[in-house]
Amino acid sequence: MRLAKKLSPEMVQRISDMNLKGVFFQKENRRVYPQHELAAHVLGYVDTDEKGMGGIEYELDKQIRGVPAK
Repeated sequence: MRLAKKLSPEMVQRISDMNLKGVFFQKENRRVYPQHELAAHVLGYVDTDEKGMGGIEYELDKQIRGVPAK
């Protein structure tokens, strides 16, 4: 069961320091907008799972998301 998403590095460290049995962290990709709000009305937005919900983010979600790999 997932308890939280998008924790700060500080929070991850604090929880990790507790050495709680069965608690682990999973890294996830995150979309980055270098110019922050520039052209936000065109780019669109994503939901909490980084899935495109509007604008170019929605139209090109499959291409932007890429392919899972190691």
